[in-house]
Amino acid sequence: MAWFPIGSSPEKQAALVSGIPMWMRRPLAEWLNPLITPTSRSEAKILRVFDQKRRIPGVLYSGMMEDYGFRAVEQHLIDYQNEYIQLLDFLVYTLTEADYTSTLAELEKILVDSGSEWKIGTREGLAGLEKRVPQGVQEAADTAMSIPGHAGTLLSEAWHAVFGVSPQPETAYRQAVLAVEAAAIPVVIPTDPGATLGKVFAVMRDQKDWTLDIKKQHKDYPTTAVLLGMVQMLWAGQGRHAGQPDWVPNTQDEAEAAVMLAVPLVQWFSSGAIARRP
Repeated sequence: MAWFPIGSSPEKQAALVSGIPMWMRRPLAEWLNPLITPTSRSEAKILRVFDQKRRIPGVLYSGMMEDYGFRAVEQHLIDYQNEYIQLLDFLVYTLTEADYTSTLAELEKILVDSGSEWKIGTREGLAGLEKRVPQGVQEAADTAMSIPGHAGTLLSEAWHAVFGVSPQPETAYRQAVLAVEAAAIPVVIPTDPGATLGKVFAVMRDQKDWTLDIKKQHKDYPTTAVLLGMVQMLWAGQGRHAGQPDWVPNTQDEAEAAVMLAVPLVQWFSSGAIARRP
């Protein structure tokens, strides 16, 4: 059982905070300092690479470190917390490639203890910060993303695109659709590997007997209708037809909903839970 202050509550302690709150600054600085304070020429390169990758005119963190030292860099990052999060995201990716497991574990503990909305996520080799979701949701998503083959990989890409430091809603929504297509097409239309999710929906609708193996069903909303609604919602909601007069790009909220919708569909199609039943 986790400890929480007298007068507080588990619910209040569970609320996640954005940015770099005051109580996270010192432990985070102690973690960051040895990583970016050069003791040799090779170690000084990490901030230079960060500057090069960002490709943003303005402050060069490597130059600030060389001219003014760590405290100046830390203060600037506190003043510009989006850049602080970007630097942490870059370091997580860099340290994962170099297999700094214990160092990353220290950062994750700081994030957890501070109630940060960010966590370390690794999806199919893409390591970085991701937004936290409720534990049960995360476990279900991890299970679906671990499915061998294209469906799990595509769902991982969708998850990283929507919950990463630099969200890409259009990419996330598109990859969510592709993930469900990869899971559903071999089950519903195995003879047409080039089909779309729209065709999957049409075939399931016309055949009328695709269902989850739930014996007791609501007379007005059998699982066939629910499944068709989920597939149709995901397919119809994407902003994939760019260039058309009525095209509107998907929002972050839409992308999050699409990815969350894709998780159970990928799991069900891949596991055989969705099948034709009389």
